[in-house]
Amino acid sequence: MSVFQAQQAVSEGSSVDVAAEMRRGHVGIEETDRTLLGIFREHLARRAGEPPLRIFDICSGSGFFIRRLSRELPDAARHELIAHEDEPEVLPLLQARLAGSPIRIHVGSFCDWHEPIDVLLSWGSFHHMPRAYLAHARTLLRPGGLVVLADEFCPEYLTPAMVERVRLAPAIHIANGYVLTSDAELAAYHSSRALPPIAVEMERVRQQVLWKWYRHVVDVMMDRECLNAALYELRTTRDDLDTAFGSEHKLSPVIGERELALLGFDLVSRHIPVSESAPARDSFFVYVYRSR
Repeated sequence: MSVFQAQQAVSEGSSVDVAAEMRRGHVGIEETDRTLLGIFREHLARRAGEPPLRIFDICSGSGFFIRRLSRELPDAARHELIAHEDEPEVLPLLQARLAGSPIRIHVGSFCDWHEPIDVLLSWGSFHHMPRAYLAHARTLLRPGGLVVLADEFCPEYLTPAMVERVRLAPAIHIANGYVLTSDAELAAYHSSRALPPIAVEMERVRQQVLWKWYRHVVDVMMDRECLNAALYELRTTRDDLDTAFGSEHKLSPVIGERELALLGFDLVSRHIPVSESAPARDSFFVYVYRSR
């Protein structure tokens, strides 16, 4: 599922650039872009005397950020930039945006990519995709390679008991939208649809907090007169509140951090790009991870 597949929210033939519209209207996205640019600026400067890096942007959508990276960071010109997309209807937008640039495009499943990479950029993909994409990334990353993961999470909703449950979990499984914390819980769900009461409560609280978050986001978009972005966000709200809708499911950042740890990634740095008060500063995070 591509980030900002919002072009569907605009009538066919419209000239509205929804990726740009989201950065104008959606809280946190422009700030996250700038945080990512700073991270890449520092990383490329540290690697100035070393061979060029291969930077792979998974689910690039219309290619807004990877194109911005190539334009705003002069050092990026000597590195190999790759934009990936697996949604056929988004591909023409990506091709149009990257036309005339040296950025390569990989079409189709990320799992079909087998060349080594130095940096995997995952901007907004994490809450859309099965975590198999990160397991595959581990097989591709060169020694010292990084995952730069930026995403919009559900503002924190876990109680202290829930946080402890997640942080001590030997496994994290998302079963039809419910967060399970062991292989035994997953087996019980598959055999009889049994769910631990705490997993049911976690989902109930997530929906309540998420609804308040989306109300805030849409209110801001309307105040900024970004109607197309607001219409898309209203569609997204419905999908995200649906527990079983797997392609749009924002969870607690604590859950995401535990998933990455269990997948074999070590945290290098954690960034909060939004300076305004909650809830926005509790939703957007940028992580840098290194594979063990």
